[in-house]
Amino acid sequence: MRIFWVALRKELIEQWRSYRLVIVGAVLLVFGFASPLLAKYAPEMIRLALPEGEEILKLIPSPTAADAVSQYLQNISQFGILLAILMTMGAVAREKDRGTAALILVKPMPRCVFLAAKMVALGLTFTAGIV
Repeated sequence: MRIFWVALRKELIEQWRSYRLVIVGAVLLVFGFASPLLAKYAPEMIRLALPEGEEILKLIPSPTAADAVSQYLQNISQFGILLAILMTMGAVAREKDRGTAALILVKPMPRCVFLAAKMVALGLTFTAGIV
């Protein structure tokens, strides 16, 4: 268990130094600002994009704050997971290219602990980004 905590600390320090925390926060902030704007201006965009948009707009209720929050949560569930997968793949590939993965995995650290520490660190990063 001690090995996991050491690996987790290493991953958190690496995420801080490589600005991944800032990147995740910026992406989530963009989605946070874009969701209410998209909810508000979606009827206008439909009206401008489609000539028969007026008939479609009669079917769409007027946007509320709940719609914006719902859209934000949907965006986070889709793009957040995709971003998490891509960041984890990039982190593992970067360590493999630099040769640090070989140095770490030669020590008595199982591969599952290596990957689990990366995923937990990324989960903490996303939790901090959402909050």
